[in-house]
Amino acid sequence: MKILHINKRDSGGGAFTACERLHRALLAQGVDSWILCEVPSGNVPHTVGMRTGNGRGRVADRLWSRLRFEIKRLQRPPLFVEPDCHTTFSLNFTRNGLLNAVRKLKPDIVHLHWVGGGLLRIEDLAALAAEFPLVWTLHDMWPFCGAEHVAYTETRWKAGYTKENRPPAAQGPDWNRRVWRRKRQAWAGSTIHTIGVSRWMHDCVKRSRLFQDITGLRRMIHNGLDAEVFCPVALPAVEGRDRRPWRIAFGAIRQENWLKGGGLLLAALDRLQRTGCVMELLTFGGGALPGLAGLPVDNRGRLNDPADLAGLYASADLTVVPSRLESFGQVAAESLACGTPVVCFDTSGLRDVVAHKENGYRARCYDPTDLAEGIRWCLASPERHAALCRRARATALERFRIEAIAARTMELYAEILDSQ
Repeated sequence: MKILHINKRDSGGGAFTACERLHRALLAQGVDSWILCEVPSGNVPHTVGMRTGNGRGRVADRLWSRLRFEIKRLQRPPLFVEPDCHTTFSLNFTRNGLLNAVRKLKPDIVHLHWVGGGLLRIEDLAALAAEFPLVWTLHDMWPFCGAEHVAYTETRWKAGYTKENRPPAAQGPDWNRRVWRRKRQAWAGSTIHTIGVSRWMHDCVKRSRLFQDITGLRRMIHNGLDAEVFCPVALPAVEGRDRRPWRIAFGAIRQENWLKGGGLLLAALDRLQRTGCVMELLTFGGGALPGLAGLPVDNRGRLNDPADLAGLYASADLTVVPSRLESFGQVAAESLACGTPVVCFDTSGLRDVVAHKENGYRARCYDPTDLAEGIRWCLASPERHAALCRRARATALERFRIEAIAARTMELYAEILDSQ
């Protein structure tokens, strides 16, 4: 069985992390697994690229990127519900060499991951589905939305993108509607098997107007992790915990991203500070939070080595994931595997990861006061915190071990091939 995973890049981002972990697990189980991306980094085995990214190809990439940016700016206001609420926006209208690259590799199954940013032309995706069994892991909402990768309301993707349900304040071209109509025209009648990485994402695709015209198996399979890497460093000590600052971890690709909720976390920590709580904030990822007066912040930056990331989780008393939406909640799952409880909002894919008052706390959406209460509830009692840590590790072993995730994915592959 030859599996070809397709992802924009072979480094960086939650979608690729999930893709790489699955790919390596399949290789370990003897599957002929490959990754196709734009420009390979050379760090992942069995990875091929569409081009080298050097010379004229790199110049063309920059020109196309600038052109796409200018086209997207014609839609005003952009796709935001808040001034700083940016979301990725993919038109995927240009041809490239991906389709021919897939044909040359001759896989038994094509497994799509994150194909935005112009990686896979919408019409070429239909051509792939016509030639190869096609599986698509839904790492965000773009597969069933318009041009946006995150939709903050259900109105359009559930009902279809019409002139009537466009936001009243919007001006200029309705790229969301145009992209959605291209998808509907190109993909109608195609067979595209989907994997929702959470029950929420799985339910979204079943309720979407677009996928009502698309056949295929619908499965829910979580993202996986290596539980031997993401593991506790030591059992949490009860004695003395109340005599040192609470160590709270927070991470995102861009810490200041509105979607990731850094501002909500700061508001919650400010409330805790005003009640006398002594804390330290451990952050990782790109960008940086502005911080609070009197709150020590240890910013580790981008942690590319999973062992370093696991060490950060394990050194924290708690991880806070204040995201407004998460397709799954990879940071939360990694933290649990390291025996570190998680506080989050009661939203989207995080409901599959954090069990309220069992391995963490799910606060009311999007209430900084209840987020602060969740942090206090988890950490105020050393005995309660120790019990949360034990259940955190148990949850990860039960639900997110990559070996089990790979086995479930292989069962889906086999079912698809048996039905051909």
